[in-house]
Amino acid sequence: MSYPANPFEQMKWQHPMRVEEMEDYGFFWLPEDAQADHRVPGVLRVAPSGAVVLETFGLMGDEPRSLASAFIASDAHSTRRILGVTKDHGYVTLDGCLRTENKLQSRTRGASFVGGTYRATWLFAGLLSEPEEIIGFSRVTFTVEGLDEWLAMSGIRVDGDARGGHATISFRAPQAIALPELQHRESGKIGFGFSIPSAWKETKEAQVSQLAYVELSAADLWTADEATRRVMWFRDFLRLATDQSVAVSGLTGYSRGVTEPAPGGGERESEIEIIYEERDQGEAERNLLGALMMFQRSDLNDDLHVCLARWFDMYSAHYQPFRLYFSAADSSRTSTVDEKFRQLTEALETLDKALNGGSKRKLRKRIQRLTEPFAEYLGLEESSEEFGRKVARTRNVVVHHIPLEDHDVPRGAELIRLTYQCELLLIFHFVAVVTGSTVSALKLIKDREAIARRLRVVVKR
Repeated sequence: MSYPANPFEQMKWQHPMRVEEMEDYGFFWLPEDAQADHRVPGVLRVAPSGAVVLETFGLMGDEPRSLASAFIASDAHSTRRILGVTKDHGYVTLDGCLRTENKLQSRTRGASFVGGTYRATWLFAGLLSEPEEIIGFSRVTFTVEGLDEWLAMSGIRVDGDARGGHATISFRAPQAIALPELQHRESGKIGFGFSIPSAWKETKEAQVSQLAYVELSAADLWTADEATRRVMWFRDFLRLATDQSVAVSGLTGYSRGVTEPAPGGGERESEIEIIYEERDQGEAERNLLGALMMFQRSDLNDDLHVCLARWFDMYSAHYQPFRLYFSAADSSRTSTVDEKFRQLTEALETLDKALNGGSKRKLRKRIQRLTEPFAEYLGLEESSEEFGRKVARTRNVVVHHIPLEDHDVPRGAELIRLTYQCELLLIFHFVAVVTGSTVSALKLIKDREAIARRLRVVVKR
């Protein structure tokens, strides 16, 4: 038996990556029904993607505050928020609900049954909100796949002698990494949860575990959308750094206005599990080895919080190129080369608009301008100007289906090479956001295996 070292760690070890598919039973009612007098039974389901669906059923009546009333069945706006209590999750709040299906059974021996199916944007487990309450969070905690490997800050040390049959395992939790001033009045930290085994005479196995987690906090309150947006920014930073899809798990929110008794006396903020559907939530496809990553924390010249602040600032102001790129690169999606090329060229176009402005500049000029700082490292056989023209002409044919007089447009293997070059160009610019300049970005990643792996596809043999 092992003992978790802190409440956060205790929760996180019990959650798999992403969202655990679940089915839970309970009673549900509308916020206006303060005493839950008109609650109805229901089944709450969560898919691995985080999609939340509630099915309710009950005897039809005239009580307008009941989910089984005839009024509710005909009014889509009356069920934007649903409250409940379930067997496994206790009190829950479903927000942003949309009724997608009504089930009316014919009258049988004097009774009519009504059922409803609802899709919820948000599920907050551990929270029972008021009817008009704006749900706000002062901080969130979560884990991200690959964070421990990217940090490379293990507190576990092993001194072993296999031949002699003895080993000494020691552990000291790494010091938390402060992340001040990520945004205006916003900060964070990276902490380390762990579990330490107990020692008994009967013990035949002992395991020490460590898990890095992220905490982001605000002086004001975030809405759920604002909080999860920042989680996405951090996740995508780690996606860029590790060079593969990584998943968030164990997302928990805290609000200064929602408290519970603390074990040692006083009050503490209650844990509110936040569940929502995240479409681009692919998982790592290969081992998270430092040598295969784009860069690790130890490679950064600036403090981590400075690099993250640059990333957060750019992402918050100009999210389109980031979302397009990470959607194209997400491991959970199966895209054709044409689809990936379209997303990457749209990402390049919106990136140039973000960096240089101007809404009427032609795509070929935008690609040329983005290419010039990195032309030597993209495996080009032509000038930056010709590369820009090639990308623009190819998008006209592949995406917009504009007929051209000649047939000098990449197809097959040539289109794959061009797609990889567009991806490389985005990667260099995104790393430049992290490091603060194109020169420092080149110095950081131009010789990495993650770049060489793509160039082996691009460069003709």
